[in-house]
Amino acid sequence: DKTTGTSELYIRKDSVDKVESSLGGYGVDVQTGEWLNYNINVASANKFNARIIYASSVSNSQLKLFLDENDISGVVDLPLIKNANWGSVIVKNLEMNQGSHMLKVKAVNGSFGLYALKFQEANNEPIQQVYDFDDEVDKNWSYIDGDWSISDGVLSSGSTGKRITGDYNWSDYTIEVDIKYVNGLDAGLIFRARNPAQGRAGNSPDAGIDFFQGYYAHIENERIILSKHNYNKVLLASSPINVQPGHWYHLKAKISGNKISLFVNNKNDAALEYEDLIPLMGGGVGFRVNQAKAMFDDLIITNE
Repeated sequence: DKTTGTSELYIRKDSVDKVESSLGGYGVDVQTGEWLNYNINVASANKFNARIIYASSVSNSQLKLFLDENDISGVVDLPLIKNANWGSVIVKNLEMNQGSHMLKVKAVNGSFGLYALKFQEANNEPIQQVYDFDDEVDKNWSYIDGDWSISDGVLSSGSTGKRITGDYNWSDYTIEVDIKYVNGLDAGLIFRARNPAQGRAGNSPDAGIDFFQGYYAHIENERIILSKHNYNKVLLASSPINVQPGHWYHLKAKISGNKISLFVNNKNDAALEYEDLIPLMGGGVGFRVNQAKAMFDDLIITNE
């Protein structure tokens, strides 16, 4: 800390400036030329994505990440966050070797409050996967609960359940699927999904319908709806759309950083766009059905 004295939050006795956070607890106020060092232990050599939670009221704030004094991130821009909110950026493909290291976060320009850093193993390799359900053998899904069946090249759901495929370390990608609402409308895509489970004693799809971490996009009551799940369900955004049971619809989700765009029926303009200030970092993709019956076909997963 290059400034003399401490802030008014008397948690530490040194000159580090603390800032109270609406997220709970405190962050650290960092200005140009200042840095924070962390002792870390990397379990295995890999590439990692990092989510940096910060607050900045100026438009030119930047930082760098160093591992044992080696620059591993380059300059990371921290966009201005309006209304004094806390937000985040995701930095990709940070290479770290196994073992104990010193991680340095250094402000190279501007000023910002630093709240937290989260690192997650990354798989940012090209993705090109297609599930046409022409093979009646149900395979390549890492998690399934509820009743599902494949017939005549279509995946059909029971009334309640979820299923996930792909790599939990995927971050940015586009997924699309054809979906037909047979009975009810609470059915759709889940993405950046991980850690699924059933309810009660681990044997109830109904009780555990929201038991996963990830996002869920579906069409219900003439609206396209986006929600966020952490073993619960939190509505993020919705937008009007005309939809009727018994018809096929093409649902597409594009996920990039903290931005989520939803499209319906191959239209170029997004039916819904949402920016999650503190997004979930990565996960697989799949389907969720709650007290409804739906048919799915031609699931496509790609990235740019």
